Amino acid sequence: MKKKIISKLLTVVVLGSMVFTMSMSAFAAQVTPQKAEAKVEVIALSEDISATTLNEISNSVYAGLVYPDGTTVPIDSVVTVEKLPSTFKSSVESYDSYAVTLSGKVVSDSADKNTSHTNASATLKMIWTDGPQWNNSIDEVSGTLDVIKGKVVSGKVRYGNGWLSGLQWTERDVGSSSSFAYYPGMTVQDPSADYSITFKDEIVSMYLKVSANILQ
Repeated sequence: MKKKIISKLLTVVVLGSMVFTMSMSAFAAQVTPQKAEAKVEVIALSEDISATTLNEISNSVYAGLVYPDGTTVPIDSVVTVEKLPSTFKSSVESYDSYAVTLSGKVVSDSADKNTSHTNASATLKMIWTDGPQWNNSIDEVSGTLDVIKGKVVSGKVRYGNGWLSGLQWTERDVGSSSSFAYYPGMTVQDPSADYSITFKDEIVSMYLKVSANILQ
């Protein structure tokens, strides 16, 4: 039976420059999103992606703000989903590849007043290949950061197997870079990636997570 692809995409988050008792990586790995109302816009860039799959994606996406105690508050996000040609260069050949991009933003002058000094938007994109059995491949992890107001304190990107703790993923320090791109060619059961950004003078931080849970 052909595999059913259920893409889970989690989170935009935000931490500030308060002193914490754990590292940002450890913090991000322990974040548990809470159910709450937020608008998630899902855009299909390919015609052959089923409405069921898109609905599953929209129900699994989480974008929010994370506070020092681990509390998360959802914010609006946009998700694009694209099925790539089977000729796409990948470490797993002759199988379909998928690209999912998650974007969100924090705005200091928005109605919810969730930040005081920061206007910034970020994206996290992951391309993975649906390989045989559980041999799936992370082909690309990339993203962007646009800071209109405020100052970035740190930016970290991680990717690895979503079935394992995020502390075991590969970590890259991207700082305040406006863009980044990595091509892991990593074979895992559950391709996953996240992007954490802290800002000066904020008690919250931005965190985007994309995870593609591929079930038989």
